[in-house]
Amino acid sequence: MGKFMNVGGGALLLASVVLVVLFPVPASPAVQLEKGDLWIKTALESVMEKDGRLDLNRIGVSSRKGIVKLEGTVLTGEEKGLAELLAMQIPGVRGVQNNMQVIPPLNQDIAIEKETQSVLIENPLIDIEALHVRANNGIVTMSGIVDRPCEKHLADRLVSMLPDVHKVVDRMETLQRT
Repeated sequence: MGKFMNVGGGALLLASVVLVVLFPVPASPAVQLEKGDLWIKTALESVMEKDGRLDLNRIGVSSRKGIVKLEGTVLTGEEKGLAELLAMQIPGVRGVQNNMQVIPPLNQDIAIEKETQSVLIENPLIDIEALHVRANNGIVTMSGIVDRPCEKHLADRLVSMLPDVHKVVDRMETLQRT
């Protein structure tokens, strides 16, 4: 016979395969559900971290039967909505229970910085990975590097249109020259 064939062991193996195929042992529903919920929780936390607009130290995420529960605090209503939107985009999520509380910052400049970052992140024409935003009494200073001059001009224009921004100080540099 073949080098690896053992008639006695082969028959036992064949009988085992037939039993598993004909009579599979189902995993308990709780185990399947728990794995799915853990995956949803982990995936959502990863997406939130990569997005960068939410402070995960202040947000609790859990999932049960595909329903995500969000708890904790955020600084703006936009952040609360963003968390819910990100959760709904995770495969397997059937619904979101958003119990987060909006607690506006005592310092208005923090809210301006958050809003500025959100506006810049949401615009696909601006790469903000190398941008830094600071606000002081409604004056927003943007520094860092953008690829093209048009990104710089667009960022200036978008930020200057925000309601609580009084002035934009542009300290951005471009990689490409016009």
